[in-house]
Amino acid sequence: MSESMRSELAEAVRARILSDMRPSLPAIYLKSGLAVVLGGAASLLVCGQFGLGITHVAMHLNNQFHGHVDDLGSALGCGIIFALIPPCFLRLLCSPLQFQILTRRSLHAAFVWIVGLGGVLAHHGDTGIQILAFVIWCVAASGTFWFVARLINRFGRTWSLPWATV
Repeated sequence: MSESMRSELAEAVRARILSDMRPSLPAIYLKSGLAVVLGGAASLLVCGQFGLGITHVAMHLNNQFHGHVDDLGSALGCGIIFALIPPCFLRLLCSPLQFQILTRRSLHAAFVWIVGLGGVLAHHGDTGIQILAFVIWCVAASGTFWFVARLINRFGRTWSLPWATV
């Protein structure tokens, strides 16, 4: 390998690492938003949120859950279920380094999307949600997102898709 090729390769690697370490604000919010929306939609397939579900199974599970737990317990459980999948989607959208950076330094973007999407679901749901239940849902979802992201940082560093390296 010639010296010029080695130099070009080193510069390309350096640029890639720097772009992963310092993602732009639009990239942060776009990737976080896409992960939360996709993961949230996946959760609506199996469990209704605020009385909304995409499938009959989701609504059945939602009704069964609400039959055994009060509104605050339901908000806690549903918030946890809602946020289990989005960190996995975010990891698939990012390189391992970028995922680590986003979940350690820019976690606020995911929290904004969680609260925003939760607000939309609560507004359009048919449960007449109380403010306290919504706050509990947001805290449970945000805490779950943070916890799952930490687990992925620890154990899921090798997950990758072809476009995640672009």
